[in-house]
Amino acid sequence: MGSHCSVGVPASEGPLTASVHRPAWEVADVFRLFGEDYRATHGLSTDQLKVMRLIEQCRTAALGGHLDRCDVCGYELPSYNSCRNRHCPVR
Repeated sequence: MGSHCSVGVPASEGPLTASVHRPAWEVADVFRLFGEDYRATHGLSTDQLKVMRLIEQCRTAALGGHLDRCDVCGYELPSYNSCRNRHCPVR
């Protein structure tokens, strides 16, 4: 598997990712980077802590996932499960 699909489309722009446009930073990224410090300096309820941790794990291997495969070239791309929490912006 090279960096291009067998039909000449770069894998990063291939059929599995062509319609996915994500912002450079998501709430989960901010939580992952700064969440520990924030939790240490702010009193959060148990429910708030739970939501924050779920969002940190959202769309990561921690919540499992599956492998999407291109029918044309066989390129594989992991798709991780959402936390499905109602407060999560990705939900």
